[in-house]
Amino acid sequence: MLQSIAQKEDQEERIATLEKRYLNAQRESTSLHDFNDKLESELAAKEDEVKAVSDGIVTDASYKDLEIKFLKGLFWISMTMKKNCRINWYKQN
Repeated sequence: MLQSIAQKEDQEERIATLEKRYLNAQRESTSLHDFNDKLESELAAKEDEVKAVSDGIVTDASYKDLEIKFLKGLFWISMTMKKNCRINWYKQN
C-alpha cells in the first residue's frame, strides 16, 4: 500500500515536471516565433530600401539618412585632416 502511494506521488511529480517543461518550451517557441517575425519584417524593409536605392527611387527620409551619413563622413575627414595638419605643423616647428 505504501509503495503504491509512493509510486503515485512520484508519477504526479513527474507529470508536474513535464507540464512545466512543456509550458516553458511553449513560451520559448512563441518568443522565438515573434522574434523571427520581427526579423523577417526588418529584412523585408531593408530589401525594399535596397531596391528603392538601386532603382533610383529614394524617399525623403532615406535621402536624409544618406545625407547625414555623407556629412558625418565629411566631418570625420576634415577632423582627420586637421589633426594631421597640426601634427605636421608641430613637426616642422
